[in-house]
Amino acid sequence: MPEINPNQFKEVSNESWLSRIGGSFIGFLIGIILIPAMIFLLSWNEGRAVSSAKSLNLGRSAVVEVSSETMDPSNEQKLIYVVGQLTTQVPAVDPLTNLTVDNLVRLKRDVSIYQWVEKVVEKKTENVGGSQTTEKEYNYSKDWSSQPIDSRNFKIPAGHQNPKIDISSESFDADEANLGVFSFKPMLETLQNYETLSQLPNPPEGFEISGSSYYKGKDINKPEIGDVKINYSGIVGQKYSIVAQQSEESLTPFVDPKTDYSIALVKSGQVSVDKLFAEQENQEKIETWALRALGFVFMVVGFKLLFGPIEMLAAFLPFLKHLIGAGTFVVSLLLAVPVTLITIAIAWISNRPLISVAMLVISLIFGFLFYKRSQSKKIN
Repeated sequence: MPEINPNQFKEVSNESWLSRIGGSFIGFLIGIILIPAMIFLLSWNEGRAVSSAKSLNLGRSAVVEVSSETMDPSNEQKLIYVVGQLTTQVPAVDPLTNLTVDNLVRLKRDVSIYQWVEKVVEKKTENVGGSQTTEKEYNYSKDWSSQPIDSRNFKIPAGHQNPKIDISSESFDADEANLGVFSFKPMLETLQNYETLSQLPNPPEGFEISGSSYYKGKDINKPEIGDVKINYSGIVGQKYSIVAQQSEESLTPFVDPKTDYSIALVKSGQVSVDKLFAEQENQEKIETWALRALGFVFMVVGFKLLFGPIEMLAAFLPFLKHLIGAGTFVVSLLLAVPVTLITIAIAWISNRPLISVAMLVISLIFGFLFYKRSQSKKIN
């Protein structure tokens, strides 16, 4: 008799053809919602791109360079560029362990817990007659995780229980931080250049120091379920180059009243104002293209879902379903491309008319290809 593995479980289920057809109509309804939702996302994204481009161009031309050692009241509410040393007299501290460092403006506690982890491998097989067999394999292993895992949601919780741990990851900021004469406290969250803190003070009760970590357990080389590991990273005051708004005695994000776009540019070291704006413009382009890609992909998915019932009617013969599925995917692409381009073109037409016209022409070409494809099918 083969040995039973308590950390592995297999489950096999079967879904009938009629049930799958019913599910495809639910997918059809999701597609009806998904397509206009992606049109809205693309429109919003292009509006955001237009606003960011206008605001950054305006900010670049309006920014005033100032010294970190003096404050000019005439620059109140203006966008300023300042370079200086960030300092604090009240450094960030973790109340759990009392860990702190001189001139520490930001501190991050990262907690890892040794826990049971459930991994599911799913395999679907389509059968002649339209039914589908699903085989799920549940595997349980022990591993470090930064998030508490609720073992009550496991398929097989028995023998794989994770204890409740009260310690969690958390961030702490200094009570005050200054860049020369300016308070930087309102903009501390913009700092993300964390570095590992390897010098740890005496550990709290129940913990020991292991390398650059606090460890709670019997043996870090042989961890057990419920063991806890704490690592720290922080940001120590240093020279920063900043573009922000002078607001009374503080540096705050500048909000363009026409677009509501926020400008708060921060970089460690001596960085020119032109480079700060150029890097932000590049970041905006990356985000814009990422959302365009996301909108387009889900637009294709939306159209594909609309054809789901047709595919499922052909699922009686699996090879026929796959053949029709390939065709509906091509049609979905031919539909999604012009809809995406038209949506983007409309958003840019007042700001960059040449780009908008080019997109409209491309969308018309795809529309023509779709029309020719449909006409050839009718002839055949």
